[in-house]
Amino acid sequence: MPKKQISIPVRAFVEMTQRSGDLHAGFMQRINPIEAIRAHQIIQKSRPPSYRSEVAVAYRYESADHVLTLQGRIDGLLEKGDSVVIEEIKTTTRNLAEIVQTENQLHWGQAKCYAFIYASEKELACVTVRLTYYHIDTNQIREVEKVFTLEELAAFFQQAVSLFLTWSAARSAWINKRNHAIASLSFPFPFRKGQREMAAAMYVSIKRKEKIFIEAPTGIGKSLAAVFASVKALGEGLADRIFYLTARSTGKQAAENALGLLRRAGLAVRSVTLTAKDKICFSFDAVCTPEECSFAKGHYDRIGGAIRQAFADEALDAATIRRIAHQHHVCPFELSLDVTLFADVVIGDYNYAFDPRVYLRRHFDDSFDSAAFLVDEAHNLVDRSRSMFSAGMEKEPLLVLRRLIGTHRKELYLALGALNRWFLKVKKSSLALGQDRYETDPPHSLRRPVRRAIAAIEQWLQLDEKTAFRDTLIKRYFELNAFLRVLERYDETYATCYTCRDANVIVTLMCIDPAPQLKEALRRCDSAAFFSATLKPASYFKDLFGCARECRDYSFASPFSRNCSRHLIAGSISTLYHDRRRSAGDIARLIHAVAVARDGNYLAFFPSYHYLQLVHEHFCRMNGDVRVLVQRAGFSEQERSAFLDEFTDACNGSLVGFSVLGGVFGEGIDLVGDRLSGVIISGIGLPGLGAPREAIRAYYQRKEGRGFEFAYLLPGWHKVVQAAGRVIRTGRDKGIVLLIDQRYREERYRALFPSFWNTDYVSNSNQLGDRLSLFWQRPGEAVRTTGE
Repeated sequence: MPKKQISIPVRAFVEMTQRSGDLHAGFMQRINPIEAIRAHQIIQKSRPPSYRSEVAVAYRYESADHVLTLQGRIDGLLEKGDSVVIEEIKTTTRNLAEIVQTENQLHWGQAKCYAFIYASEKELACVTVRLTYYHIDTNQIREVEKVFTLEELAAFFQQAVSLFLTWSAARSAWINKRNHAIASLSFPFPFRKGQREMAAAMYVSIKRKEKIFIEAPTGIGKSLAAVFASVKALGEGLADRIFYLTARSTGKQAAENALGLLRRAGLAVRSVTLTAKDKICFSFDAVCTPEECSFAKGHYDRIGGAIRQAFADEALDAATIRRIAHQHHVCPFELSLDVTLFADVVIGDYNYAFDPRVYLRRHFDDSFDSAAFLVDEAHNLVDRSRSMFSAGMEKEPLLVLRRLIGTHRKELYLALGALNRWFLKVKKSSLALGQDRYETDPPHSLRRPVRRAIAAIEQWLQLDEKTAFRDTLIKRYFELNAFLRVLERYDETYATCYTCRDANVIVTLMCIDPAPQLKEALRRCDSAAFFSATLKPASYFKDLFGCARECRDYSFASPFSRNCSRHLIAGSISTLYHDRRRSAGDIARLIHAVAVARDGNYLAFFPSYHYLQLVHEHFCRMNGDVRVLVQRAGFSEQERSAFLDEFTDACNGSLVGFSVLGGVFGEGIDLVGDRLSGVIISGIGLPGLGAPREAIRAYYQRKEGRGFEFAYLLPGWHKVVQAAGRVIRTGRDKGIVLLIDQRYREERYRALFPSFWNTDYVSNSNQLGDRLSLFWQRPGEAVRTTGE
């Protein structure tokens, strides 16, 4: 057998082998990478002429089963005769005296690893290791030097490499077992129409290291096809790890279910599902420090045992992670991140791959592994990416914090006061310029007060005082840092939105065009498959995701009979804002006609809560035995569950749930069989008017001449398609979709209708009743449903 080849950056190698002691994940300084580079350059330029910076090194270590290659760059190298100094430079905002007193094992480990590599290559008897700390705010420098013999460095390295290869040997053994199982794996069901072709397209995209777009309706079995194709590629060495990325918990569940089906068919694969920290944490009210959380104290001394136990479970979902973490008394969130290094499939939110603040750096910055991205329900990535790349600040929360702090913390009090004065100026100008507006220029005058506030908060947080407002202060600190980060990369793809509401003022640096940053983020993977039931037109998503128009795109038809559904269009009613009061009665009559045509459960979607209430009032006046549910703004998870629980298979009369289009019930819910007989959609889903949308419209009008399409038409249409897709979930389902708006007669909308829609037009409630009677009398055609 050939030896296993492993390449790893020095930094990642050290982090895997030198961690010990407590977990400190509470307040952590945020240093801009540009500032860190500048600090490195300041120190490097101050050194003697013979000093060399950014010296590339590599070291090859061969064991009985592995060939390990370490790679990295020494920050600084100074040679004077027989004397050699290896310098490692670190930037910080912490007190330099405290840093020097508390020896950082990772910092010294990285420096010693470089020293070993260089001393081994040059056959040096000893080498001086210098750890240099540069304070970003004060420009102060502290240096600590130690002299190590080659024997001492070799002993250090041998201990580290032995631990690393122990983990690597276990991983290699698992991969051999996994690949053997994958080679013999067959698809567990007969392929549905289009499902084989979808799986093949995904496999080829991973093999060719391409980006592809796949539009496939509900029922084709997208999740199973995607997972099957990607694990087949994994088994052939075409990718090292799969990242299944989704926007909702239902998407995570779909991936877990697909892996479960394949495991029952013989698949051996390790997967971990990442859960948000606040949902998996044991100590909800504690800061992640050893002083406040017992799971953080000594965390790294126990984490190895937890990881080894995790190897026994192939499916590491949130419950399993929590169980193992509790047994070993370690942080469950940090455990979930650590086990991703040994997983074949990582299931998680979009932000773990795309968000510049929280993406998995251990995979994408310090790794040579190849990654395949599977982006589920990819239409959601448009708004999510804009949110990830944007940042905002509010006047009132900062003012409340200032009052809590008081004048006895003078610098912090004054810094927050400077921010408040800036907001007051904005509020005053808004009286003349408008309560909601946007500008293309960034708020340059905010840079100095934001930086001052960040520095003042950092100084206070380093004192580690326990106060009632500490958590609030940390939250504001991260918000200010996020705002500053976006402000410093602000360009023509951004707009500044100002909103004034009573005493509050909100300033938002809004990312209009996420394409450049998504293009940058997609360099973290070797291939990416974007799939959804709503990816039309493909050119729109390619442009927004930073992908070339030449990227292949596929569109698959529904595997179900057209007789299973009917898409009826009431194209004579206007749902324009100024017509809503007048049209509310007509819409109520149409909904009533749907509900009485056949006993069943129905969802009626509206563009706003106000319109919903108008129609609901008319409906209640004419309604007989039809039960009604109404979605309220700010539904809790319990209220959402209770709402859906009313949609049961046992229909005794009809039930109509009034809800808002684009909300929690318009996407990501599965009401199979008689739990849902139809949906009624009033309007075309256009987003509400406002400064953010107008900024998007103006930008894309300048760029492509498609401002209204990008800002309003297509985002609205995608909400409509998602809501309509709630009806037919399996081949046994039968149901109707009623679209209400005269604009559905326009060619620009009709061109977007999916090819599998079975459409017809109705002009009034009587005609609608006749069409529904014919539809419900005609039997549907059942289709095999196991392929999901």
